[in-house]
Amino acid sequence: MMIVVECSPACSSEVNYILGLILGDVLGLKYEVRYRESCYFKLIYSGKEITLPNAFFSGAEDDWLGRDTLPKEPLQKLVFKDNRFVGRLEADAIPVIYGEAKYECNNDSAFIGIDIFGSAFYMLSLYDEVVSGYKDDRGRFPFSKSLTCREGFISRPIINEYIEILWETMSRVFSDIKRRTRDFRFIATQDVDNVFFAPKKNMLKSLKLIAGDVLKRRSILLAARRLCSLILPEVVAKNFDAYATYEFFMTALEQKNLEGEFFFIPGATNHAVSAHYDINAPSVLGVIKSVSERGHAVGVHPFYGSYKNSCLLAKEKNHFDAAIKSIDLKASPLGGRHHGLQWEAPTTWKLWDDLGFEYDSSVSFAEHPGFRVGFCYEYRVYDTLNRKQLDLHERPLICMDTTYMSYLGCNREDYVQSVLGLIEVCRKYNGDFVGLWHNCKLSTRQAREDFLKILSHINK
Repeated sequence: MMIVVECSPACSSEVNYILGLILGDVLGLKYEVRYRESCYFKLIYSGKEITLPNAFFSGAEDDWLGRDTLPKEPLQKLVFKDNRFVGRLEADAIPVIYGEAKYECNNDSAFIGIDIFGSAFYMLSLYDEVVSGYKDDRGRFPFSKSLTCREGFISRPIINEYIEILWETMSRVFSDIKRRTRDFRFIATQDVDNVFFAPKKNMLKSLKLIAGDVLKRRSILLAARRLCSLILPEVVAKNFDAYATYEFFMTALEQKNLEGEFFFIPGATNHAVSAHYDINAPSVLGVIKSVSERGHAVGVHPFYGSYKNSCLLAKEKNHFDAAIKSIDLKASPLGGRHHGLQWEAPTTWKLWDDLGFEYDSSVSFAEHPGFRVGFCYEYRVYDTLNRKQLDLHERPLICMDTTYMSYLGCNREDYVQSVLGLIEVCRKYNGDFVGLWHNCKLSTRQAREDFLKILSHINK
């Protein structure tokens, strides 16, 4: 027997998308949609029903991407005192993005005051970022302008929590249904901004880094390695290269039976090559081949400006494809992440989808770790401008090393504890923890120790 979903035909494309994602992809349930004029969603099964408000889609039908369709702040908080929700949620009180702070449930019917489907669409499509249009100096939507910042739930996968509320209610009212099972995934990635330190011959910048090694990072050994990289012939210098941390990273993951993902800048423009590296250099291709042969994934790290330029992004992809083809490799599935997390909703998703990419992992705030879309599962994305579902998947990035080092200025202990806390939140929902560690940031002994400390908790 299938679940029947009764709802208004308002925003039918968006409704079909989000019902398919939550009821189908996440919960693995069979259902059919029946349209009727109503301000509610009704889930009906075996003569029993669960009612939820249809607040977002009802308001957006005649004002798509209008400012009046954004959530009304401050958000209400729904407090759960029922023991059935203890442990399922991140706290007793949960913000209500759309809907009302009300919950009633018995064995035959239930009312969930949260507009779970509308709120999920709002978060997963990054609807507010399209409406507001705020940008920082790199063209990115700033954390400070987000609802997650203003309402303080960046550290909560709020859509996962909403789905748990829905599932717990369905389990009680419908009783004999079963959900799809899934496993926790730890996905360690590297954005390879610079394959080697050695070829970077900007002497002033190099000397500043060496001085920083001594005065800031307090590592004479690292300073010596960089100096050797500068003064020795390149063929010899690679043996001392501070950025060549791939062996360490891969070995550490392999000892936990994990596979890493390495994203390389294609260097399709002279600017990218001069600032970073030539992907066709034999030494670079050697690293890519080594990574692939050891069972790790390689992907694309498109350079600045390509995030909303279809011609430039296509050039980047073609350059990458040609490079790996020259060493008899093929990236499958083909995905990656934009350099500097330079990304725009839904423009970048549309460009990636048009070019046949299978997944993106750019969606995160550079300034703060956590759950930008409030979700720790890989999911199919939606284009709010053209109002259609895309084939592309998003793997939300949960945190990266430079957020803690450059933006927040965390000490080592706070950094490790924050990452471990986010890992445990993702594990709680059998979700995907996607973390980013730059190869160049693992050049210090302390950074490698911190990474190993984080890995030591993965299988616990």
